[in-house]
Order: sequence, then structure tokens, then C-alpha cells
Amino acid sequence: MKENKVLLALYGTLRSGGSLHESYLVHRSQCIGKGKVDGYAMMVCLDEWFPRAFHDADESVVVEVFSMDPETAKRISVMELSAGYRIEECSVSLDDGEKVKAMIFVCEGARKGCRKVPSGDWMP
Repeated sequence: MKENKVLLALYGTLRSGGSLHESYLVHRSQCIGKGKVDGYAMMVCLDEWFPRAFHDADESVVVEVFSMDPETAKRISVMELSAGYRIEECSVSLDDGEKVKAMIFVCEGARKGCRKVPSGDWMP
């Protein structure tokens, strides 16, 4: 029987090289590819060191799409939802030209004190 996989579009500390990647994703997921999601802006708030994605029709966020089992996705969701994000479906344009549907964590809080990351890519 084929196991269901969940696709998450990750843009911050869970991406490859991010501070939470090893503890949540290494050995539990497969990177499908890097790409971008239109309709979101990458922002970093002054009192925080991690990025947030907000709805913004004129911007794009750079993401990595990971395929994982439902239990790993649930662990990540619990962490992100408890931090004030909500999850929604998005369309990702991968760098290789493929388009995939994935889930992305979005912030709906106030943007006061936040600055845009002009490139949409939080990772150097």
C-alpha cells in the first residue's frame, strides 16, 4: 500500500541549512526542489530573528518543497500553528519549471515593525 505524502513549501528555519531543518526534516523528508510562491512577501520583524510570510499580491517568496509522511507534517504544523501561523494551499513554481501544490505557513498578524526581504529569499 502506497503511503500518503504531504508537500510543505518551507521558506525559513526549516529550509536546508536552517536552524530547525536537522531536528525536524533530516531523515524524515525528501526535498522536491527549490522554487517560488507568488502572492506572498517575506518579512522579518524587528523583535524576531526568523522570517514570516504575509499575503502580498506583488511579491514572491523563495521556498523549498519537501515531501514527508503525515506524522512529520503534523509535528511541524503543531509547532508553526502554536507560533501564530495558519496553513493554506499554494502553487509553487519550481526552478526546473514544474508546478506543484503544497501547503505553506502564513502569518496574519500586524506588519508594524517588520521589514520586507526584497529578494523574497531569507536564506543567503
